[in-house]
Amino acid sequence: VAPRFADDWARIWTESPENLLGLFLGTILLLNVLLAIFNLIPLAPLDGFRVAVGLLPRNLSLEFEKLEPWGIGILMVLIFLPFIGGPSLLFEFMGPPIDFLLQLFAGDTQIHVV
Repeated sequence: VAPRFADDWARIWTESPENLLGLFLGTILLLNVLLAIFNLIPLAPLDGFRVAVGLLPRNLSLEFEKLEPWGIGILMVLIFLPFIGGPSLLFEFMGPPIDFLLQLFAGDTQIHVV
């Protein structure tokens, strides 16, 4: 099951078969936004973990760093949870920022065939 934001944007970009360039560019945009938001999740080994450690006050930062050994396990559980019948917490967390960035970069995309 594809996440709602992917379905919405794919429908916009494929309204006509002549718009293969739009489909290609839209796919590139979607993948880049997905990877950017995913990488900012504050779990080790992702970059968001180091960003969170750098932004937190020193005492909270030291406590947060203690979670680093568990980061990859937590990340794997979040990734595989939907496959074992659980909720897709990762996409629920990532969905709103992805929708926001796609709206920001692609705007109210309308297909114009010349």
